[in-house]
Amino acid sequence: GCFEALYGLVETYSDSGHIWWYKKTDYVKDVTGTYINRNHFAGLMEMGLLLAAAYSAALFNGRRKTRVISDSKTLLRAGISRFLSEEQISNKRLLIVFAGAIMGIGLVFSASRGGIIAAAGSMLCMSLFFISRRDHRRKGLIILLIFFTTAVYAINIGIEYTANRFKSFDVSLDIRKRYAQKTINMFHDYRLVGIGVGNFKYAYAKYQAHEDKEIFLRHAHNDWVQFLAEAGIIGMALLLAGISYHLYRTIKLWKRRTDPFVVCLGVMPLAVMIAMAIHSCSDFNLHIPANFLMLVAIMAIGHSALHLKRHRGKDKRLYRNHVFPLKYKGILVLLMVLGLIIWTGMWTIRHFVAEACCDTIGNATLNRDQKPSLGEIRKAIEWDSWNAHYRYKKAWELVRIRDAGCRPQDAENWTHDRQDCQEEIIRALEEAVRLNPFEARYHIRLGWEYLSMRERPDYYRKWLPAADVSMERAAYFAGDRIPQQHVRMGHYWIYRSKITDPGSLAWPVAWEKALRHYRKAQGLQGRKALTDSIAKFVWMFYPDVELIGALTKQKP
Repeated sequence: GCFEALYGLVETYSDSGHIWWYKKTDYVKDVTGTYINRNHFAGLMEMGLLLAAAYSAALFNGRRKTRVISDSKTLLRAGISRFLSEEQISNKRLLIVFAGAIMGIGLVFSASRGGIIAAAGSMLCMSLFFISRRDHRRKGLIILLIFFTTAVYAINIGIEYTANRFKSFDVSLDIRKRYAQKTINMFHDYRLVGIGVGNFKYAYAKYQAHEDKEIFLRHAHNDWVQFLAEAGIIGMALLLAGISYHLYRTIKLWKRRTDPFVVCLGVMPLAVMIAMAIHSCSDFNLHIPANFLMLVAIMAIGHSALHLKRHRGKDKRLYRNHVFPLKYKGILVLLMVLGLIIWTGMWTIRHFVAEACCDTIGNATLNRDQKPSLGEIRKAIEWDSWNAHYRYKKAWELVRIRDAGCRPQDAENWTHDRQDCQEEIIRALEEAVRLNPFEARYHIRLGWEYLSMRERPDYYRKWLPAADVSMERAAYFAGDRIPQQHVRMGHYWIYRSKITDPGSLAWPVAWEKALRHYRKAQGLQGRKALTDSIAKFVWMFYPDVELIGALTKQKP
């Protein structure tokens, strides 16, 4: 935690502005350590700050009662040993308080309002827990010491920038409320089991507010609401039941313990859960693996401390033991547990290897190749066949090969002709849609590929209706987010109207759909370049100034 804070302070205030070798483009004025996002850095700082406060408080009562021994030499050795031990504990306590102050400074200069509020709220709750125990009320002094040390350093450095961010707090709060409300609307359509954990970024486009038209949201900036939409009532009920049970057991055991070391570290699970619960109302810290693992580690420290008992100079652990004899049922239980660990671990490794072959998760600091070869994409699919984006990338690479009329460099026995390549493109896109039907761009590309099957004898009976269905699905999921998607759908319906009998009822329907998508795109991105591209495409099929003016809202 100290390293992250000091590294971030040096990079920010030396005008270097790097995260290792990556030049920061966002949050340039904010301390972020090795994180890109200041709010995720703040999440780490608040957990480290709480752990420092609890640990230094645990060292506050470092003295142990010693027996009075009559032998003078033994008494002298015991006195020297006790003096050195007390000095060591005092130095360690001073070091931990200093570390907490450094992390507090890092938190303040991250300028994360949610992180600062969460840390303040959780430290207040921690102090209230100490106050509730008569023999531990002095521990609140440790928290105050860390707080005032942080404040003194922060004021000397200058906190105007952080303070100014709180002046616009109401604006940011309104924006996050809008995100949360739209997510609630999503929940209303999938109440019982939700849309599926991890599907928020795909399904949210349909519900996104017009005010956020140029924003791509991967998270709702409120983990509580997002989890409710993703897991539904059943998932949220299970989550709250688990949290409630854990809190009940932890508080019950914490009240029974009297050892100062145990009481101070045992409050950690409660404090960090409160911090994350508050911060999760405005951000998505638990989606960041480093912060989630840190939360688990700190809760494990607190859990271990609550089960620790000092006895005759040694530490005994009061864990409840479960004995399974390695016969029949015991072997069965052991095999089930090991099987679960191996199964989940293998899927994690498989996904990791697949991402090494074909990157689908944007990470600016790693600077990965976003256009892998066809061979690399196929390796990724072999390792992780459940990722729809691999199929989509495969389809696009095949489109490039088909349009270029060339053989891929890493395919030794490439015997595909154009028709075979087209069929493989369609199979890849159909698989992508099957794995993830929420993604509008999969449907758009699939619709255009269906439209390209003009040489087939069943074109008007099978492929053309399938293309229309794909575009209808794309329109359903596209929402008010990406103008280029609406442009491509508008282009489709223009082309569709051209191959339709002008006297049929289908012609005005296709024309009206094209008009609607073009208007939507112009509303989302009102730039002249967009209008010009629409006009150029329409002119290829309808070289009529009046028609183009009606589509693009331009005067003839």
